[in-house]
Amino acid sequence: SFQVVGREAEARGWPEISVRRVTPGYFRTVGLPLLEGRLLEDRDGATWVATGSSGVARLRDAGSGADDSALPGTVVTGFCEDREGSLWIATYSGLQRMRDTPFVALTTRDGLPEGVVKSISAGRDGGVWIGTLGGGLFRHEGGRLRSYTTRDGLLSNLVRCTLEDDDGSLWVGTDVGICRLARGAVVQVITTGHGLSHHRINALAKGPDGSLWASTDGGLNRIRGGAVQSYPRKDGLPDDQVGVLLVDGDVLWIGTYGSGLSRYAGGRFTTFTTADGLSSDKLSSLLLDGDGSIWIGTFS
Repeated sequence: SFQVVGREAEARGWPEISVRRVTPGYFRTVGLPLLEGRLLEDRDGATWVATGSSGVARLRDAGSGADDSALPGTVVTGFCEDREGSLWIATYSGLQRMRDTPFVALTTRDGLPEGVVKSISAGRDGGVWIGTLGGGLFRHEGGRLRSYTTRDGLLSNLVRCTLEDDDGSLWVGTDVGICRLARGAVVQVITTGHGLSHHRINALAKGPDGSLWASTDGGLNRIRGGAVQSYPRKDGLPDDQVGVLLVDGDVLWIGTYGSGLSRYAGGRFTTFTTADGLSSDKLSSLLLDGDGSIWIGTFS
């Protein structure tokens, strides 16, 4: 069964957008605003939340309310923590980096294009990958930026998500399909012509069997051994508009944009909605923390 614990922090006038923490057996509400709804657990176990125009907030150990906040007035679209412990924050107006010091901004003066930084991820080798909406893909390493655009083989300069594979190559989700980047070159592309159910890629995740999962505006896709298998609504997926993904062992958690949270395991989908205790059926983020709890960001 699922139990809803009361909403907190509404007295602060925050929008009705919340984070829910799912532990074995119940939903727990944490009253915080979310817009893009990104979540991150850092190496110290603190949970960071993107809170729309309120910037970012760090949750207390108990997970009830904000302990610290920063970048007020900034819309945050993504987080990552690099191997040195620096926190990288993608925003609508560029990139911010923090490491036990005030924020350092990376802007057009550093080589970033104007516009939205949509995604950010840290590589195991210390580099940071930056996806932009219109300027392509960037890699930050050693204080320098290198760009990858359609001139370098990317399918599109609208980069929505990235995922580093076990071999060090990078999967890049764009508005027209998926690319794989290895040793500085695009070595593979996957589009609707190869079987993807939709061209717009919203999220990527890697399964324990080596499968690459891709969520799109037209269903869920599994890429394994060069073959693409689609999972549309008729196969049990609650909605064809699929967003965030989370791999937890052999279980894939799938957030939709209006039909709740779905769990795929053993070849079957099981879906949870507001009827089961979710604050909204529109999901914005998923995070598995160090104690096995799943944090769910929703748009209400």
